[in-house]
Amino acid sequence: MTVPQLRRNVALHGRTPMKIHSAVFVTDGVNRHNILLPLAVLTESMEGPLRNAMERGLPYGMPANLGHDLCRGIGWSEPRGLYLAKDMARQLGNIYLPETPEDRQVIRNLRRVCMVDQQSRQIEPFLGPLNALVADHASEAARLWHMEAAAVVEAGLASSMCPEYFSGSDHADKDGLVNFDYLLSRTCQIHPGVFHERDRGVLLFAHRYFRRSLSLRNSLNGYVLQSFTEAAEMDGVVGRLRLDPDMIGHPGSAQSTIELEYWHGPKYDDDVVTIPSGVAEHKSDESDRKFSGIDKTQFWWKDAKTRAERGKSYEIRTFEIEELIEDESPGLADGVYGCRYAHAEYDLAARAVSHFDGAIRAYSADAYLKRIECRIDRAGKRSDYTKLFRLDGKLPVPAWKRVLTDWYRGNRLIPEYLGACDLDLAATRPPAQSTGEPAVPQLAAFLCLEKAITHPPDKVTLGLDQSIRLDSKTVAVAEVGLGRLADVVSQWSPLGAPMMAACSPDANIARIVLSGDPPSEADWVAVAQPLAAAISQDASDGSLARVALAISWCASGIRTTLSIEGEALLVGRLLSSAVSLVQPSKPASTWIEHFRDALVEYAPDLAAPVQWPGDATKHGRLTVARKDDLTFHLMLDSPDSPE
Repeated sequence: MTVPQLRRNVALHGRTPMKIHSAVFVTDGVNRHNILLPLAVLTESMEGPLRNAMERGLPYGMPANLGHDLCRGIGWSEPRGLYLAKDMARQLGNIYLPETPEDRQVIRNLRRVCMVDQQSRQIEPFLGPLNALVADHASEAARLWHMEAAAVVEAGLASSMCPEYFSGSDHADKDGLVNFDYLLSRTCQIHPGVFHERDRGVLLFAHRYFRRSLSLRNSLNGYVLQSFTEAAEMDGVVGRLRLDPDMIGHPGSAQSTIELEYWHGPKYDDDVVTIPSGVAEHKSDESDRKFSGIDKTQFWWKDAKTRAERGKSYEIRTFEIEELIEDESPGLADGVYGCRYAHAEYDLAARAVSHFDGAIRAYSADAYLKRIECRIDRAGKRSDYTKLFRLDGKLPVPAWKRVLTDWYRGNRLIPEYLGACDLDLAATRPPAQSTGEPAVPQLAAFLCLEKAITHPPDKVTLGLDQSIRLDSKTVAVAEVGLGRLADVVSQWSPLGAPMMAACSPDANIARIVLSGDPPSEADWVAVAQPLAAAISQDASDGSLARVALAISWCASGIRTTLSIEGEALLVGRLLSSAVSLVQPSKPASTWIEHFRDALVEYAPDLAAPVQWPGDATKHGRLTVARKDDLTFHLMLDSPDSPE
């Protein structure tokens, strides 16, 4: 087996623009998983992929998907930079959404190239050991895949190498589910659903139907595999789990994955006895249906029946639930719909669930058209049924509802039916925007990282990044401000280039570009130090109220732009500290934390939610918002001779 070769012939930029949305991708605040990603890590998460894209001739970015499902791509996302405010750092980026057939083909090609590159980079270091692991079992039809670990995939590969965990062994039932206690006695579960089989030195995985769209493209449902494990380890409970018969992994390549999805079990009413018998159907609203791909979910409680086992009688209520989806499942054959299904039996005397299992019901297109129009109690058995897990014994209702909710990860109709309170239901949605009126902070900064498309200048240069109409011609100009600020900034303007200043106490200073790749620390100090002093002086005498500046440089082919925007006195103070904190010759991840600490020290407390700048992802810098009818002085010779 070999790693597939990559064809680098896809481009996103330099073509007709797609529909573009700016968005916050991630922050350095504590998220709902109680995980905090440090600002340096967020910065590295841009630097590394950007370097890789440049080195391998690839487009920069990643697929944009619905509900973390790699089979439900909607476009392409491109991180652009980090917006720093008093409250937190926000990684901002663009999401490109296709609108034409040409757009959609470009996005498909981007996704394919991204997947092949990611797979090849992750698998290549383990290629030799992987081939050695399966040398006596895999054929030429085997393929390589990486999600939780580098793995070899071929029909029946795992079941032939480790038969004791699959159908036909003394430790697996008629449905092919292995006894969980036995599995844990022979393996170590290193991540939910990933088991290190010690005797053979391989990894086994939970069945692929535990993945979104039932596809290997997606990660395992760690929520249900974790809650299932906890339930199976309870006294008096026997667990059984279906493993993937087709996949063997290399232990040394295992890695944990973090999906920043919030799916947390709400607190339910545990009184099952009072739930009336019959069928209930909950329908997704338009927003949830688009996001989750779920049309509706049907619930069926049956009347209590007496069951005799081993000389004892039990009053049992049976519960069935099936989720009906919108589209066919990419992980199955073409035209087949795989629907999550669960079945439980509640022991009235013990007030506990005595049996619970989860499965996938797969329907052909014709059978599904009939099924989706029926109630669950009239649907019959028209599906290909694959049981994935079961729990038997005396399972407390809270634990049962926990596993049930996790099995239906992403389906808000489950907690809705089971009696979650409104606050818990709201918590399964993405966080809502604050109801307060957002405002631009008094001090903020933006660090933009992008591929350098031009060579750095031979000396510090002022960018001509604005244009005006002059004598029926469009002329590129640089805004330099007034007062002491204009004296400092204009020294970097190209010879003979026109400059201008706004008739306003607010200024958007043209981009200042440092020389060299990387630039010298002396260049940085020679720019930042006098600029900070000029801004502070003009702010002190009242001629400058608000200012935005941007300083760019190249290092190893990456163009970094640090822009600061806010009240002039605060900008001057922050830039003065940045003289010794920012190190343009080093990766931004090495100094960004110290820079942000200085910003937090100088920035006043926030009086309103932060209005982050959507146009920063387009321009790669921050600007001061000003009136459209603003007038300017044009300076053709020097800052003191306006026209």
